[in-house]
Amino acid sequence: MKSNMAKVMCIGFICLSAVCLMCSIPIRRCTLPCREIEVRSDEVRDVYVTACHLQKGTIIGDPSAVRIHPSKPLDLLCVTVPLELAFGKPAEQSSTYLLHGPEYAVDGNNGTNLILDNCAHTGDGDTNPWWRVDLQAVYSIKSVRILNRGMDEYGTDVSFRLQDVTVTVGLKESDVNTPCGFFAGPGTLSQLVVIDCPTSPQGRFVKISKTTEYLTLCEVDVFGFFL
Repeated sequence: MKSNMAKVMCIGFICLSAVCLMCSIPIRRCTLPCREIEVRSDEVRDVYVTACHLQKGTIIGDPSAVRIHPSKPLDLLCVTVPLELAFGKPAEQSSTYLLHGPEYAVDGNNGTNLILDNCAHTGDGDTNPWWRVDLQAVYSIKSVRILNRGMDEYGTDVSFRLQDVTVTVGLKESDVNTPCGFFAGPGTLSQLVVIDCPTSPQGRFVKISKTTEYLTLCEVDVFGFFL
């Protein structure tokens, strides 16, 4: 089959993060802040952004692995991509270094210069630092991505501080203890750390914590599905 790549661009919204191949009628259900999706397909027919996850034939998984079944070329085949849930949501952290508040980890800025790009950063002397985001609804959490601190204009490299990081999920702000995943580290400059949640825990709150001083998060993405 001829290889084809379609890049789906939403301006302002993302349509339930569902990408459907060979749908005759595109059905839009745009409700959430937009993030760009890249879809790879081995089928040369049209690609639509739709709500086809509500229809039969839905496949949950990596969109890069989707293929049209050769013996059923007219069947509906969809892939549901997890929603990015954390962008712009309320966040808190255990302490704050200078003006580097928790909101900077969910502001959509993927820069990794602490000074210029304003990453979230906990304060001096906080030896059990944590950061927490309120997703404002309950979701099934699939993975969490952390963008580590990079080099600043003074040549400072403390990227190794991102280590022994635990990600937990919870239904209540006071009980965010359901395990999601762990990153042993140490991190490297501007590293994108992907922590998968193999049990797909359900929760409204996602917490990132460690047991050594300083937690710096330049950006955090939380991916999951509606229940």
